[in-house]
Amino acid sequence: MVPEMAKLCAMLSIANIQYEIFAYELCGEKCFQVCHPSKKDKKVDAICTQFTYGGKSQLMEVFGSVNPRVENDDVVGWLDAAHAFQYFVSDS
Repeated sequence: MVPEMAKLCAMLSIANIQYEIFAYELCGEKCFQVCHPSKKDKKVDAICTQFTYGGKSQLMEVFGSVNPRVENDDVVGWLDAAHAFQYFVSDS
């Protein structure tokens, strides 16, 4: 797992934000996806592969948001853990 993805998981755990992490192989590369609150009911997810925006720099790509201040109906890339975390946190 790339360092920024590990940091995001740690931040979500500390904040008691429910998530699931999935590992899979894509073109011979081990990839990880973090989904909130779960893969089935996903509202936001972060992923890092050689094919995602920022992936070759070990940064994440995020789709979706639960934060009303950070709407996201498209993919946002080149995010470190702190910036990706904003999409997983609700203001409520």
